[in-house]
Amino acid sequence: MYTSIEYVIVHKVNIYEVNRFGHKWYTQTLIFKLPEDKKRLFSYHVTNKIDISHLNKGDKVMLNLHVFGRGRSTYFKPEFCINGILLIE
Repeated sequence: MYTSIEYVIVHKVNIYEVNRFGHKWYTQTLIFKLPEDKKRLFSYHVTNKIDISHLNKGDKVMLNLHVFGRGRSTYFKPEFCINGILLIE
């Protein structure tokens, strides 16, 4: 199932580069907050096919999310994966 969030506010972008076995591996994390919630921060892993290095603190972005679940019927945990990012401003 796919869904999108109208917009979120970027708080921080973390990009780590590791050289393993002669190859460069990247790990990208987007830390953001929702416009109506001023206290909580959310952190999600972003796939490497999306370049988020140009995002700055305070940018408004729209997120395309892939929603999936883990666990069984007694313990079902919904999780999200960011499939797309669109810069609004």
